[in-house]
Amino acid sequence: MDEIAHPRTEARRTESATPGPQSPAAARNDTGPRWISALLWTLAAFDLGLALTAFTAPAWWFDIMHGAPYVDPQGLLPRTGATWAMFALLQATAALRWRQEPAWLFAIAALRASDMATDWTYVGASSQLSSVGSVLLTGASPANLALAVVLWACWKKRTHSVSAAR
Repeated sequence: MDEIAHPRTEARRTESATPGPQSPAAARNDTGPRWISALLWTLAAFDLGLALTAFTAPAWWFDIMHGAPYVDPQGLLPRTGATWAMFALLQATAALRWRQEPAWLFAIAALRASDMATDWTYVGASSQLSSVGSVLLTGASPANLALAVVLWACWKKRTHSVSAAR
């Protein structure tokens, strides 16, 4: 005997077989925009470069940023280098994990936001900066703000699409 499908039953079968806008599992397994990973890897490489410069070439840093010989009796440049090394580590971790754990985007947005005032503080507190140092440090705070906003927006979009699918 042939079974006649009821239209409502058939519609339910079709709905359940068709994935929604983005299920939580699909959100965790998709590749996401590649530019986010590229941005995170670029930030990690940039901060690693800063850290390595602070640790291995402090005289060069002082020459470029201050136009002055290396004098740092309190060791503030190596201390800052350690901070940049941690930034690099966290951003590299985020580059590997953000697709499965979007909270990493929020964490890096907060990390970049936390660094917004430091460069302008450096400009204000330094007794001598080269013109290159002034330009780089003055532009760093707006760049960190822009990065924080972009990463926060990506996190918001990512978490909103996952929670809407639930």
